[in-house]
Amino acid sequence: MRPLFVLCIALTCFSGLRAQKDSADKIMVFKITGYAQAINDSMSILQVVKPDTWPFSINMKQVAILRHHYVSKQAFDTALIGTGKCALIKGEYHYFTFKFYPGQRATEGDLLYTRVRIPLVYDGLLLNVLRHDIGLTDIDEKPFLSFTDLFDLTREQEQNLLDKMVADIRYTGKAMIDHNPGVDKDITEGLYKGKKVLAAMLTTNRSDLELFLNYVMVRPGKYAGNTWKISEIFATWMEGGAPHVIK
Repeated sequence: MRPLFVLCIALTCFSGLRAQKDSADKIMVFKITGYAQAINDSMSILQVVKPDTWPFSINMKQVAILRHHYVSKQAFDTALIGTGKCALIKGEYHYFTFKFYPGQRATEGDLLYTRVRIPLVYDGLLLNVLRHDIGLTDIDEKPFLSFTDLFDLTREQEQNLLDKMVADIRYTGKAMIDHNPGVDKDITEGLYKGKKVLAAMLTTNRSDLELFLNYVMVRPGKYAGNTWKISEIFATWMEGGAPHVIK
């Protein structure tokens, strides 16, 4: 079962469809809480919270996998921890019995991946990015939208949000140049090679941002389960050669 389920998750990560649907199958990601009840040396019961306001269900015996979450550059470990099934539901609290792989153990904040069916949503870019439990904020750490907002988002609203993110990237680049231009760095590879990071931020447009978010959508490992300032991770992506999806 494990290889097939992992393959299904990998394939779903590449499904960035941009259309209105009656429903959509999605892999959703949840951070586990600090609750953990050991069953034996290789099994534990772990807990996630799924608010009742989210328009999908986690069902009894539903299959899931567990991964470590990214913590820092010195501890980049998003390896698989184990597999499990939903064993108990109490309101918003869902309890999964997990069997760990040899040498693996779960810690609070690790990521539970499971497939759900979401009805009547705009299947856009932000849904397919943020379903990995990725938070995006402006330079003042104010979220652009909540996870619940995703399920009411229209195409027009998504475009407006992307434009706000672009404006924040440009604002941050200008503020950094004005206050500390010496920190600007050369981009030595990729799409923006030959430019400086902060200068490139000043000319960012929606297409640049969509290119980055599509990359996050198919390579979410570093970003999943964390909240990021969009200007910082976008600048890091440009400096790192702007890897992107070839469609």
